[in-house]
Amino acid sequence: MASKLFTLDCCFSPSPSLDWLNDLEQEIENVLKSLGLQGTSHKSRGGGVLATYLDEEDRCLNFRVQTDGLITIDLTDPVVEDLGQPTKVRAEQEEQNEDAAFVSPWGEMSDFVHKLLSSLEKILEKHLGDRIKRLRRLPPLLRGGPWDPYLCLSDGRLVQYDVQCSLWNSHSGLQQVDILRSQQYGSMLLLDRDLNLAESDLAYTDAITGDGCFEYHDKDVLVLGGGDGAILNHLRKKEARFITMLEIDAEVMLACRTHLRGACEDSLDKLKGKGYEIVVGDCVPVMHKYVQEDRKFDYVINDLTAVPLSSSPHDDDWEFFLLILHLSLKVLKGTGTYFTQGNGASDKTAHTRFEHALRSVKPLVEFSRKTVCVPSYMELWVFYTVWKMREENDERCKAREKEPRETGERHKEQE
Repeated sequence: MASKLFTLDCCFSPSPSLDWLNDLEQEIENVLKSLGLQGTSHKSRGGGVLATYLDEEDRCLNFRVQTDGLITIDLTDPVVEDLGQPTKVRAEQEEQNEDAAFVSPWGEMSDFVHKLLSSLEKILEKHLGDRIKRLRRLPPLLRGGPWDPYLCLSDGRLVQYDVQCSLWNSHSGLQQVDILRSQQYGSMLLLDRDLNLAESDLAYTDAITGDGCFEYHDKDVLVLGGGDGAILNHLRKKEARFITMLEIDAEVMLACRTHLRGACEDSLDKLKGKGYEIVVGDCVPVMHKYVQEDRKFDYVINDLTAVPLSSSPHDDDWEFFLLILHLSLKVLKGTGTYFTQGNGASDKTAHTRFEHALRSVKPLVEFSRKTVCVPSYMELWVFYTVWKMREENDERCKAREKEPRETGERHKEQE
């Protein structure tokens, strides 16, 4: 069972007198009763109204008046048909016919709902007239249903995706793994309800590998994470000498090689092949091992996680992020390059903190940042390119050696 939540908002200029409110409330009640809804009404000491109406079809309408200038109407309409199976059939048909049109069931409105909301709009216009500042219906929210089409952007805004069906849903023991099918973006990988990559997102892969400005031929590359296989597949085409990929979750790779082949192609079909090896496990002990062995790489690509959003310098996510940064620099050749994603471009605080960490880390580094539009993210995303300072060529390196080190470890010592 699922339901759609239809909302109607009316912002108006308040007036000292509430004489109009009784007439408005009575006319709305008459319309609702004529459509089979019965309910009760309550008034606050300040004159506000909250009324709830129900009918035999399990529809529910909440009518609320705030006397300071806002009326909200929320209508919950049960969805009795199976949304999942017909949509999945359409998705399968569209994979065979790219020109097929997909009609989203989420925005569909029954004749009953259209008649009810239209009647309420006319009543509000009649009683409030020129005092109305804004009268607006919002697209319906789907509640329940076979899958969840809503995701949050990095700044907390809610967006609805054109999800056609769920292709994969499991918990690996480490995280929740989902692959949803989108009309616009193809298959989309979500980890713990966070969108990682869609088949449309070549811009992400290009950006985190240097946007075509770096030569990978005959180079050794270390990829941290990357379970969707897109970076590995991209580097194989660049004919890198050898690619080592450290991915902790085998189930992510299984899901992606099954349903995200538009991004990974055949790169996840085997754990080891010509010019590459996938090591399944925690990257931290493996990187410590590389440090002990003095194994070095021309490029280290961190695709583990975005720059953490927390404002606390002692947050576990930040400690992990800084640990990965330090280990990456230790296994990076002196002339090597480190790539990582940042976060949404609107999150200035996270980027400021990360750039502060880069300016205080040792060995000393320089960096550049680039903002890229990643299609399925529906927002601009920041990527970083980091390289070690060359002491023999840069006097700034000697000057910065005298500056105090300010990392997560230093903050702990000050406690």
